Amino acid sequence: MNSVIRMHQARHRTLNQPLIDLKRLYWNCRAFLEGKRRRRCPYQHLGIKLSTYDCWELLQMAPEKLAQELSSQGLAV
Repeated sequence: MNSVIRMHQARHRTLNQPLIDLKRLYWNCRAFLEGKRRRRCPYQHLGIKLSTYDCWELLQMAPEKLAQELSSQGLAV
């Protein structure tokens, strides 16, 4: 994740917290392509069960629904 942020900073010089949050969501929803963790995303490896791991669908989800989904697992929102 840090290398992705460094590349962005090298090109644009401005990187605010909302943009970092978007990059983190995208990165954590992306499934690994190779290696022993392939075909699963970091959220799945952490045991977080979501209805979808597509970052765009998660962004479109109502905040109340997402909070309910996370709270049913005992995760802090």
